[in-house]
Amino acid sequence: MNSSTPLLSFCIPTRNRAEFLRELLESIAPQATPEVEVVISDDGSTDDTRMVIESFRTRLPQLSAHRVDPPLRYDRNLLHVVSMARGKYCWLFGDDDRLEPGGLAAVLEALEAEPDLTGLTTDRVSYDSALAHRLPVRALKQQQSALFRDADEAFLRLLDRLGFLSCQIVNRAIWNEIVRRENLEPYFTGYVQLYVIARMLVQAPRWQFLAQPSVAFRADNDSFRALGQFGRLQMDVCGYETIVGNVFGRDSRLYHEAMAEVARTHARHHIVTAKRAGAPLSFFRQALGLCVQHYGRYASFWLHTFPVLIMPRSIMLFMRSWYQRLRP
Repeated sequence: MNSSTPLLSFCIPTRNRAEFLRELLESIAPQATPEVEVVISDDGSTDDTRMVIESFRTRLPQLSAHRVDPPLRYDRNLLHVVSMARGKYCWLFGDDDRLEPGGLAAVLEALEAEPDLTGLTTDRVSYDSALAHRLPVRALKQQQSALFRDADEAFLRLLDRLGFLSCQIVNRAIWNEIVRRENLEPYFTGYVQLYVIARMLVQAPRWQFLAQPSVAFRADNDSFRALGQFGRLQMDVCGYETIVGNVFGRDSRLYHEAMAEVARTHARHHIVTAKRAGAPLSFFRQALGLCVQHYGRYASFWLHTFPVLIMPRSIMLFMRSWYQRLRP
């Protein structure tokens, strides 16, 4: 690799989140090294995004930014920011998340230890919407750092993390190869990166999981809340089904295990969120129909998600409060 070529590019798609972007850049600046660049694609922001970017020029010498107008929208903007990068690896980073202290050093060490990775997924820490207080979260499937050489195993073990943008570091050459040859239009639903990553895993299954939490996740700040509660549920239910089915086949063991897992985790999360927010009865009727259509064959839906759907809101809130008090 040419000495002037960065090892790692932070690839940050952004739109109208100037203050969040400032926090992210503030977390990167003291950790940045000469082998790291920061690339930002501003999707037609109308706030102070440009001013925020310019204020970091001296603290981040390898900072490049491009403004696109009219806006590309999320999926195309993500592809665009990766196309601007020069690094061997691209760290896909949401503009409202934050790099944890020591996170960059841990990722660079992992990349240098395994120089031919297809990609790396790092762990995260969940915070409140102000990134001030850590939140309790359920235990995720993969807990220890590991190198996966089997696409099915990697996808299933990391399924509860692969959909989270800021935890993904991808080999730029393999990413670009898939983007060039594939028709990605059907996947411009907020999860284009998940489709490309799934294809990368199948093509070159050499994926690292780094158990050290390197990303601070801002909870309750969903980029896709404009879809509405049912639209957001539908995005995950249909998005995961389409990607997993098209990449791995709907008759595969992986497909059925993945759908059972999404029913237990992603679908349940959106239903709990809607119930906490006091969503109308019409939402739960729609959600029940959608989930039974996609997950009715899976015990995980009936054991973990269906009870939340039919549970009175007051009881669910009491049980959540009681559970959180019991957590260490």
